[in-house]
Amino acid sequence: MRLIVLLFVVITLFPPNGQEYNRPNQHRNETKDKEKAATPPSSAVAGAIENPASAEKKAPAKEESKDVWQKVFPPESWPNWGLFLAAIITAGIALKTLGTIREQSAHTEIAAKAAAKSSETAELTLRVAQRADILLQMVNLSKGSDPSHGDAQVTLYFKNFGNTRAYRVRFELKLIVAGKPWPSDNSDLPVVTIGAGDGFPLKTPPFANFLKPEIINGIMSNGVQLRFESSCAYMDAFGIPHTAIHCGEWIASSQSFRVTSAETD
Repeated sequence: MRLIVLLFVVITLFPPNGQEYNRPNQHRNETKDKEKAATPPSSAVAGAIENPASAEKKAPAKEESKDVWQKVFPPESWPNWGLFLAAIITAGIALKTLGTIREQSAHTEIAAKAAAKSSETAELTLRVAQRADILLQMVNLSKGSDPSHGDAQVTLYFKNFGNTRAYRVRFELKLIVAGKPWPSDNSDLPVVTIGAGDGFPLKTPPFANFLKPEIINGIMSNGVQLRFESSCAYMDAFGIPHTAIHCGEWIASSQSFRVTSAETD
């Protein structure tokens, strides 16, 4: 019995292969390994404490740029930016189209004005070419059969040289004898229509009706001056009014009248 107890004690105090002696060292080594794993190297800790910004500086510039663009243009805003760009493009196209329309409108307006001007020119040319045009064709002094020339009278021949009729033709005639106008009433002169190429004679009353014999003889002998002033107002086929004014004087030496002025429109 004592032998068995002694063997148990020996085995307990002196385990085989030195396991008992190695156990404290192994425990110490395991403790040191755990402390090394838990405690970072002093140089790394010092580096992290001494220069914390160095890690940020080592970040790639590309990643920083990407982060900035993602902040300014986050993915959820891309549809809105797409709509904005589409609106800008559409507005540009609309403005360009509007400019084209304005340019075409300007060209159309210029063409319309040119066409209107051409039409006006053509109409004016037609009016000038086809209008009535009354002019004084001839003036004479008929002495009559009376030796004293009491039945002598002045006749003015007017003619429509135009291609259309002259409407509402109204004449006025005044004789100036020895510098004094013969007071005549033109209300008895008729209002007439003169066709294209037709003429109309306008006569004064016989001299004996308003002049003394000596005045009449003086006219015939060139001792007394005789002049006339006439006007003709009329309307052409286009409804445009016109006026023709003629003046002349009697030349006894040639026994004829000379037209001194003619004004027509």
